[in-house]
Amino acid sequence: MTRLTKGIILRKQDYRESDRLFVIYTNELGKIEAVAKGVRKIKSKMAGHLELFSIINLMVAPGKTYYQIAGAEREKNFLNIKSDLGKTVLGSFCLEVVDIFTKTDHPDLKIYELLYEILEIFDNGKMKNFLKMYSLSKFFTLKLLSSLGWTPELYTCVKCKKKIMPSGNFFDASRGGLTCGQCGKSDLPISTAAIKILRFVLQKKLKDAAALKITKTHIKELVKIIDAFMAMHQDKAIKSTKWISYLTGPLGI
Repeated sequence: MTRLTKGIILRKQDYRESDRLFVIYTNELGKIEAVAKGVRKIKSKMAGHLELFSIINLMVAPGKTYYQIAGAEREKNFLNIKSDLGKTVLGSFCLEVVDIFTKTDHPDLKIYELLYEILEIFDNGKMKNFLKMYSLSKFFTLKLLSSLGWTPELYTCVKCKKKIMPSGNFFDASRGGLTCGQCGKSDLPISTAAIKILRFVLQKKLKDAAALKITKTHIKELVKIIDAFMAMHQDKAIKSTKWISYLTGPLGI
C-alpha cells in the first residue's frame, strides 16, 4: 500500500544500472531508505524533484528491502543554500548528523521539524554570517541529541549532584553534563556565559538562538564542548567536518 509523506533527502547513491537509493527523513515515517527506479535515465521525470536541500512530497510503497518511490514532487527548494558554499557545507553537515544518529523506521516529527528549521534559517538571504551559521549547526546537533534522549545535565553536578553555582564550573562529556568546581577540575572548563547559552538553546527554537549575539571566544568554547559531547555518542566519522575545518580555519575556530 502506498503512503504519502513529506521528506528531506539525507543521502543518495547510485543503485543497480539505472536506479538510485535515497536515505530520506520523512515527517510521518521517520528515516527511510527508498529506491527510485530508472531515475538515472535521461528521460526520468522524478530526477529533478529528488534533490538535496529540498522539501519533497513523496509517494512510497514498502518493498522487501527498501521502500519504492512511486512519485515525487518538490514542494520547496532551498536555493540560497545550494548557491552558497558555506551554507552548502553546513547544511550537508546537518543532513549527515541526522543520518548518523537516527535509525530507520523510528518516526519523530520533532526531528523532521528541527531539520526543516535549520534549513530554512540557512536559506534566508539575510543570513550571511558564516560564524553565526557555524554555531547554529552545532546548536542543531545539540538539540538533535537532546531529542534522541541525550540531553546534557546543565543544572546539577553530574558527580556530586549539587546545584551548579554561577561560576567555576566544568563539563564532563563522558558523564554528559556539568561538574562543579570541586568535582570537575580535570574536565573541560566552561564559562557562565556558555552555560546560559546552552540552557537557552535547549529551551528555545533555533530561530531564537539565531538572534543571540555570541562572541567569537564563546563560539569557540561552545563548539569544543558540543563536539566533545557529540563524540561520546557517535560511532561514525562525519565526512563534512573536513570541509568545515577548511572554512573555519582562516577564522581561527
